[in-house]
Amino acid sequence: VVALSQGDARALAPALGILADPEESPPLRAMVATLLAPARQPRVQQALLQAALEAHPLVRVSALSALSSASMEEHATEIARLLNAPLLGVRLAAASRFADQPELIDRLEADGRRALVAALDEAFAAASDQREHPGAGVDLARIRLVLGILGLAQRSDVTRQYRLVLQKQPDYVPARTSLARLYLGQQRFEEALVQFTALALLQPENLAAQVGAAQCLIPTGRAEEAVGILEQVLAAAPGYIPAHLNLGLAYQSLGRADQARAQWEEVLRLDPGNVLAGALLAQPPGGSQR
Repeated sequence: VVALSQGDARALAPALGILADPEESPPLRAMVATLLAPARQPRVQQALLQAALEAHPLVRVSALSALSSASMEEHATEIARLLNAPLLGVRLAAASRFADQPELIDRLEADGRRALVAALDEAFAAASDQREHPGAGVDLARIRLVLGILGLAQRSDVTRQYRLVLQKQPDYVPARTSLARLYLGQQRFEEALVQFTALALLQPENLAAQVGAAQCLIPTGRAEEAVGILEQVLAAAPGYIPAHLNLGLAYQSLGRADQARAQWEEVLRLDPGNVLAGALLAQPPGGSQR
């Protein structure tokens, strides 16, 4: 376990053996599942999926939380079975993963959607009981967002919930991050910029917050400012793909097409399967050079 927590690849096979062994103690297996979360190898993801679907409830919760977003997307229908699990903790863990990836709702059949609504209702009740804790407020907002997608709640409640959390605890990063992303998704760029800027002040090392701020500047006619931010990000982290993607968009907005393409080509060099970079490069050329 110690070797695995330190990223020792030689510990991977023994760890998978512990995870799959029903004779091992559930707390140990659950710990191993948690430590495997950063691993993206197919055999690790398959082992975590198997544990989430079949193991002791304690192991199920940890394995479910450790699954990658890609595995959740690939196996959404199977994982939806856990929304009907006998134990509340497992149902809440499954509901939380769907709340984290609401795009997966479209993959659920009618029975899966009904189970998700029921589990979200339980999650909402559990978070309401602890609403004095700022994390509970974030959970409530996430749940409201998913219920809104399902047509069962208004999205306006979501932003209100995040703002209430931040009134009580302005430096609570999860709420500010979620509110910034929500505003950005709603194309409320000025409001999103305020949140991303606050995040960058709270966490100067937070590259995602700096890129988020730049994303808000590009569509509001401040692409030159965005370029400055993104160039600083890449000076600190040359391989940071979101910065390359958005720097390309900023250059494109300024009519600097060759520089834009160079950024997206660099993304494909770093990540040959990057779909967004490929789509951007496939655009017809346009704009004047500066």
